[in-house]
Amino acid sequence: MSPYCLVRRAWDSIPKYTKTQFFSTALFALMIHMYLMTNGLINHDSPVVMLNNEPFYLSAGRWFANAPDLLSTQFNLLWVNSLLAVFYMSVAACAVGACLQLRRTLPVLVLSALFAAFPAVACILSYRQDSDLKFFAVMLACLAVAVTGRFRFGFLGGIALLIMSLATYQANVGFFAGVAVLVLIRQLLSGTSIKAVLKNALRLGVGLIGGLVGYVVSVKMTYHGSGPGYKDIDTLAGFSLSELPRRIGFAYSNFFGVFFKNSLSIQLDPTQNDHRLTYLFIVAMLIVLCLLAAVVVRKGIHKDLPRLALVVVLVGLIPLGLNAIALFSPDYLYLLMQYSLVLVFAFALVVVDLCAECGLGSSSRARSWLASLGSWVVILFCCVMAFCYALYSNVFYLKMDLINRQGQAYSTALVARIQSTPHYTSDTPIVLFGGAPQTISLGYFENYFAIPIEDMPNMYSYSTYLVTYLDFRNPVVRNDSSMPPELAADAQAMRVISDMPNYPDDGSVEAVDGFIVVKLSN
Repeated sequence: MSPYCLVRRAWDSIPKYTKTQFFSTALFALMIHMYLMTNGLINHDSPVVMLNNEPFYLSAGRWFANAPDLLSTQFNLLWVNSLLAVFYMSVAACAVGACLQLRRTLPVLVLSALFAAFPAVACILSYRQDSDLKFFAVMLACLAVAVTGRFRFGFLGGIALLIMSLATYQANVGFFAGVAVLVLIRQLLSGTSIKAVLKNALRLGVGLIGGLVGYVVSVKMTYHGSGPGYKDIDTLAGFSLSELPRRIGFAYSNFFGVFFKNSLSIQLDPTQNDHRLTYLFIVAMLIVLCLLAAVVVRKGIHKDLPRLALVVVLVGLIPLGLNAIALFSPDYLYLLMQYSLVLVFAFALVVVDLCAECGLGSSSRARSWLASLGSWVVILFCCVMAFCYALYSNVFYLKMDLINRQGQAYSTALVARIQSTPHYTSDTPIVLFGGAPQTISLGYFENYFAIPIEDMPNMYSYSTYLVTYLDFRNPVVRNDSSMPPELAADAQAMRVISDMPNYPDDGSVEAVDGFIVVKLSN
């Protein structure tokens, strides 16, 4: 078979809805995140891993993270990493859409927009040095569910894919668990026999447990040293049966905090404490539950008590499935660890799709009309959330850009002051005493960001930043982390530093005891 015929046959074998899902996700992602992709924005980790991030991988339990580096290299390549991240995200969206049997164009497009716009995407992309590998892990986790559910012994392939996903980035266990729960709900509501659903649940459960156990074993086999780890989830060995009730409670409280208390601080009007999106989410979820009840009644599931009980239990498990990483993590989840929460919108779209599937909204009767209205409200709600998330991400990029620009100007002036200090040489050690004042203020926007970005002079990697971006090679230490002992033990020198004014006032940069001390604050 010629290459042309082979490619043509492969292309024709892909369903139209999968093509729509892939290209719409990619297009939305490029439009929403173009600001980041066309500007060299950095965060606090960027200077340290600009040229190589691999030494951190093993100690963080990510022994498979080198695999995506075969395409993106070890370097922090903005466009390469970003485009690969978009590709992996698009494949993941296709896998989720296929698993949930979303084939109608409107739900497909809305899911694509939400996959691309959810705030965790901006957070992950801001760590551009490994943004591609995090979305690679998302893709593997979603494909693991698809493989597990499609083939009789697919759980073996699912286990392998989940192990590789966790060994790339552990937090995406929520994608496997979350999609698995939604798949079972869809099957129960679509009329699949309970026996077949339970068999699929067993396969998915074996895939999940096998993937988790296999990952923990693989980490013990691949790394025997000690290192910085990663948020206490580097081995997922923090799971404890005695802690399980508290961790489950934490998973639910975190889920409700994000969506019902707006802990992400996403506002329609950032000038005031705006709760409209929270109220909109509550109303939309109530409508989703009403539509779900309508589907249950329309299909006669309310008369099948075992099936109804399974549906109720699985719906109740959605927050736990999406937040599965909470079972292994400490008592705080970073936003970049919560991308799987986007699947709560996939649940809403599944319910809307089921309404269309069973004919709700296709007649002129009052009940049908209400179902049609409810479906439109849910679709419009998802579109509004995607739009707000997109704006939120771009205002974050604006803030990040301003921090970068002002931080560079601050650092350039600081280096010039240091180099003009009497007795300065290229070997003189520099001591930054105290923390720098806030270098950027966006007024009322300052309190409305769950995505972390630090002022540049206060970054732990600031000394590396000075070398990488300003070619300032003097040894730089901070008094709050590594104060030179000979300076700390010199009482007279410490009195001199104490009497110095704060930078940038005259006298705030002085040669003291063989060091050049920059007094940033008391």
